[in-house]
Amino acid sequence: MPAMILEEVMLHLPGGAQGDLSRLVARIDVEFVRRTLPHPGPENAFTVGGLVVVKDP
Repeated sequence: MPAMILEEVMLHLPGGAQGDLSRLVARIDVEFVRRTLPHPGPENAFTVGGLVVVKDP
């Protein structure tokens, strides 16, 4: 539903404002992904009780 509202708003904005809003939404999307997806860490690491443990190579 929110995507449909955004699309409706975009139809009524002047061209420059459409570009500004598109860039803002893209930056928010990148930041959201950065903050919500876990960093994979090294392949030899695992977690124990929330602590990251790295095995010796």
